[in-house]
Amino acid sequence: MTVFAMTALMAVVSCGKSAEEPAPTPEPEPEPVVEASLVISSPTNNTISFSVNRGTADVVFSCTDAWTAKIEPEDAKWVSVYPHSGVAGDDKKVTVTVRDNETTDAYAAKLVFSYSDKKIEVSVAQEGLKRLRYNYTGAELLPKLAATYEEFLKDDLMPKSVEMDNMGLAETLIQGYYYEAMCLLLEDIAKGDDAWKTKTYALTRCIAPGSGSQYETFAPDSVTVERVLWVNDKQYTYAKGHSKVFANYCTVDGTYFSFTRSLVVCARILHEFQQTGKLPEKVLSWQSDFLHGITYDSGASSYIGASTCSLADPVVVAARDEAIKGKTTTREKAEAIFYFARDNWEWLNYENSRKGAVTVIKGKDGNCCDMTHGIIAIARSAGIHARYVHGPKTVYPSGSIWGHVWPELYVDGVWYICDASNNASEFGTPTWNQEKTEIRGKYKDLPF
Repeated sequence: MTVFAMTALMAVVSCGKSAEEPAPTPEPEPEPVVEASLVISSPTNNTISFSVNRGTADVVFSCTDAWTAKIEPEDAKWVSVYPHSGVAGDDKKVTVTVRDNETTDAYAAKLVFSYSDKKIEVSVAQEGLKRLRYNYTGAELLPKLAATYEEFLKDDLMPKSVEMDNMGLAETLIQGYYYEAMCLLLEDIAKGDDAWKTKTYALTRCIAPGSGSQYETFAPDSVTVERVLWVNDKQYTYAKGHSKVFANYCTVDGTYFSFTRSLVVCARILHEFQQTGKLPEKVLSWQSDFLHGITYDSGASSYIGASTCSLADPVVVAARDEAIKGKTTTREKAEAIFYFARDNWEWLNYENSRKGAVTVIKGKDGNCCDMTHGIIAIARSAGIHARYVHGPKTVYPSGSIWGHVWPELYVDGVWYICDASNNASEFGTPTWNQEKTEIRGKYKDLPF
């Protein structure tokens, strides 16, 4: 009995111990996973559109992870992005850049952002040209090119550029570009039909030379359109073989016909053609017509080398009044001014301009340059057109050759040589040989 009782008691104790054990601790719940994100704030529609011109656009975004940016497809060379990668943060930015679209094709690509294991895209597009750049019909070119001569007539300077509208796209033609257009257009106009009006001229954008006006030995006052076309062809051929740069001059009959002269003469021809509908047989060959740009009033100035002489200067006015007293016609006044200088002034031997008109008139002496300044100042003060002529190789009856400068006065449509440096000279007739003398330039204002 005793043994049984103890066994039962142990069983009871054992059962009691098991009931007092604590419950197992529950496992903690895992923290929620936060996914990486990239949010674009600009552009709001994830689309960038460019015109045909080069340009840039910023893409602004926030990203919770490191990111990269690239253009797809990889062969889309017309567009680029920078920077290409970055770290997480707000107000991040990349810049998309496109080049000028020189084609009529529209372009499309994607800016692809990669972050974590995700991607987001921005569409990038660029318009194509309605017509290729620097392509114009003859009807579009003629009024613009002819108008350059109107600008020239204001100050004897060709405009630096011409503004064109290429089907809504503004384009600037610098001098080389628009001389190329003149060459192409004149060649077709000379064929005698109207095909040039609708023909499209594709400019290769040739460049003007650096010193197009210093090479001048072509002496005739006029030149035929046929010869101008020949010069244009030579210039254009030269440019195509020399990195699209025109030559400083073209050799014509053993003389120099400068680029600047070609530019002016072509403008002169096109201007007359637009006005009359016909090409002239000949046109003035010099850069200036020497018949404008001088205002004959009390405030006018005649530029004479390094000096400026007012046409209203008392010394000039007094000499003018003395020289032309009693004369009424332009011819009478021009002759009187020439003989006034020839008979009263003494020639001195030195080079280039030193004195200017006023000093020559007061001192009654000077070299050929300064005597010419004096005559031109008096003539212009009297309302007579006048120009300078430079002959680097002036041939005299003795056979001697000298550099020389003389004035020419414009009377009744004719330019007359008025070389007062030799007392044997007559109005319109110098003592040197005109046929053998080389002409370097004719100027409104003497540059030396």
